[in-house]
Amino acid sequence: MKRIEVLDVWRSLAVLLMMAYHLLYDLYVFDVVERSAAFGFWPVMLRYAASASFIFISGAVVRFSRNPIRRGAIVFCCGMIISIVTNFMGSIVVFGVLHCLGVLMIVYGLIKNKVKLPKGIWFAILCLVLFAVCFHYRSEIKVDTKLLVPFGLTYEGFYSADYYPLLPWGLLFTFGIWFGDKLPALRERWSLLSRSFHPAWSFLGRHSLIIYLAHQPVFYGLCALIWGR
Repeated sequence: MKRIEVLDVWRSLAVLLMMAYHLLYDLYVFDVVERSAAFGFWPVMLRYAASASFIFISGAVVRFSRNPIRRGAIVFCCGMIISIVTNFMGSIVVFGVLHCLGVLMIVYGLIKNKVKLPKGIWFAILCLVLFAVCFHYRSEIKVDTKLLVPFGLTYEGFYSADYYPLLPWGLLFTFGIWFGDKLPALRERWSLLSRSFHPAWSFLGRHSLIIYLAHQPVFYGLCALIWGR
């Protein structure tokens, strides 16, 4: 199926939101802005709007990927690189958004020909309701092992600068898969899904992984050059 450009435009917007949040975070690290500028309600909503968009869109388009297992492995390895680098910088990323997306893509590639999702709207509603419930209670259950961290069950003292476990985020990805299955039919009814956009609008979305890896070192380096403390 021909590429749906509006999803690339949406992902470009998500990239901009992500970059805005990370810039606020770096400014906080260098004592340029108050903590509320990076961890207040609206900055956190900015962060979740970007990450939720990435995960939903990835689920919606994964069925059109030629090799989701290979793509997932690449994304997961990029997440591991981020974990290694941030660990040397005095922070740590344990199962961040790239780890989550990588695993979900690999799992999809392994089961796509063996498991068929229900097509009814009830399934989409169930995914969203379960996502909301799991998201709300995501930090209230503690366990005595580190092995369940990828599934959203953490232990006392757990910390990660970026944490997107399979629950609840896998449910949003599954909703995206359900939506992606409807895209060929929806494209005939919604002109927006067939519309072409100027390449500049979708550039960030088409290169989102590279930008995700590159933008934070650039922002951090600029902050160190300007404020240097």
